[in-house]
Amino acid sequence: MNDPRQRGGCLTAWLVLVILAGAFTATMNFFLSDTSAEWAGHVDFSDIWIFVAWGLIGLSQLIGGVALMLWKRWGFWLICAGALGNLGIQLYLEYPVYFLLWVFIGPLLLFLLMRPQWDDFT
Repeated sequence: MNDPRQRGGCLTAWLVLVILAGAFTATMNFFLSDTSAEWAGHVDFSDIWIFVAWGLIGLSQLIGGVALMLWKRWGFWLICAGALGNLGIQLYLEYPVYFLLWVFIGPLLLFLLMRPQWDDFT
């Protein structure tokens, strides 16, 4: 267990935040969809597929964050795929443009934090 790779404090903190956000999103959408419907505002509860999709996106963030903690590069691509799925849902729900831009902030920041150690991820 003598791994010479150093993740760095900022990247580690961001990954912990990604993991916690993914767990929170998955829990809220799988088990507390009525509360999520209130938070989402104009989402009709009869569109249950939206909450299932958001729960799966949260699960992908959780799995991707754990994979990155284990130095697996595919975790980054999983998080990016979740962001694209979120973008699709937000387009379907006709969210304002500034909401759509926020979708890319997380993966972009993650990439910038990972870039110095990109070759260390397998």
